[in-house]
Amino acid sequence: MKAHPEIRETYARLKKKTALEVNGDVEGYREGKNDFVELHLAKAID
Repeated sequence: MKAHPEIRETYARLKKKTALEVNGDVEGYREGKNDFVELHLAKAID
């Protein structure tokens, strides 16, 4: 993410938004970020 500040900022906003929405639910927090992480991980591998 260091090479892609726009993705880093989007991810940071997603993490904050997700944390507020799940109210301490660790599994919900993980699930809330999962699609974003999988998408950008797949792009990094290609």
